[in-house]
Amino acid sequence: MSRTFSLGALKGIALGFVIIILSGSLLLMLPFSHRGELSYIDALFTATSATCVTGLTVVDTYQSFTVFGQFLLMIMIQLGGLGFLSIATLIPLLLGRRIGLRTRAYLVEAVGSPQLGGIVRVVKRLLLGTFLIQLLGASLLAIRLIPRFGVLRGSWMSLFTSVSAFCNAGFDVFGIIEPGTSLVPFRSDPLVIGVISFLLIIGGLGFILWDDLMQKKLDWRHYRVHTKIVLIMTGLLLVFGTLFFLYSEKNGVLQGTSGFEAFLIAFFQSTTTRTAGFFSVGQDQLSSAGTLLTMLLMIIGASPSSTGGGIKTTTFFALLYSGMGYARGKNDLTVFGRRLGASSIEKAHRTTTMYLFWIILGGIGFSLFTTFALEQSFFEIVSAIGTVGLSKGITSLLNIPAKLTIIMLMYIGRVGSVTLATALMEKAVVPHTKAPSENIPIG
Repeated sequence: MSRTFSLGALKGIALGFVIIILSGSLLLMLPFSHRGELSYIDALFTATSATCVTGLTVVDTYQSFTVFGQFLLMIMIQLGGLGFLSIATLIPLLLGRRIGLRTRAYLVEAVGSPQLGGIVRVVKRLLLGTFLIQLLGASLLAIRLIPRFGVLRGSWMSLFTSVSAFCNAGFDVFGIIEPGTSLVPFRSDPLVIGVISFLLIIGGLGFILWDDLMQKKLDWRHYRVHTKIVLIMTGLLLVFGTLFFLYSEKNGVLQGTSGFEAFLIAFFQSTTTRTAGFFSVGQDQLSSAGTLLTMLLMIIGASPSSTGGGIKTTTFFALLYSGMGYARGKNDLTVFGRRLGASSIEKAHRTTTMYLFWIILGGIGFSLFTTFALEQSFFEIVSAIGTVGLSKGITSLLNIPAKLTIIMLMYIGRVGSVTLATALMEKAVVPHTKAPSENIPIG
């Protein structure tokens, strides 16, 4: 695929998210979309959070929006999570029309496919699998929610929660129990916690991995290196996070809970930090160690071409693996019988550098507009750019400049700082001559 096609696709994706956000914010302002008063900045914040599948909210979703407004949010979550280009492909497919080369190029960038060939087939499988998994999740959640909230309301809550969980959005309508409660009332319920955790993990694995698994079934030897890395890193991060939270919070939020309930809470905290926004315990109740690990997991995030954010599990792996290799004096790094490309390592460092740059810049700007503690501020910043949605309870207290800062970071986090920079670049000018090089002291 040519650079021109790729660059055009990136610009289209970046602009497409802006259009969905602005359109969604205007629709949320309609009188029949919300209850009571709703300022435009709050509508814009909510639309950005939904489209960028973050989950940070300045108003409670159930208390502030009608069923129609909640439906709009679910559509924005679906568009943002799966990629609006993927869903838009349904229209010509249903009409029996052929997908053009330009649209295929857009789809490659939208779903993160490594190649142009067969992309339409990949998207078909992606969408079918997504809708089936979301319906399965809704059906399982309905077992618990329908008896408690009735058939109509329970069914709607199940569907909304399933879509939000699969897309790693973190929006919920459990404000019917208590505003801002999220999954706290269900923290000891293995069905609800288990189903939502399953949806979060599946949505965070990535479409490339799904396609590989569907084609090669359980044949580990023939999986792509990408698939193997994602599966191993996801498993390790989940296990490490669960064990760490069990230890760090044993004298805190887990004190007085049974062994099974403590495990559910710790496992869900480890799962939701990458990058969901649901919570079963208040984030302001975490210990300092628990807060630091939560922030680290939010930065790592989900996997490439998934519904989640962060620098991605493969980026974290490349950083660790290359760092250990370089420390041993190895320049050629081999993973599962394949040499890890220098461009992949370079991109991992570039992505991480950009994320840290935006975290620091956002933190400085955020601190200028607010008086919150440093820990609260940076937790909010990391949550926004990682499109996580967890908060230490300060989101609803933000002033307009702080809200605009978070809106910008959520957008950058979803579109991707490197992607956005590339999309906005003009064609690079390659110089005919190179300046002489010089080494400088490092470290």
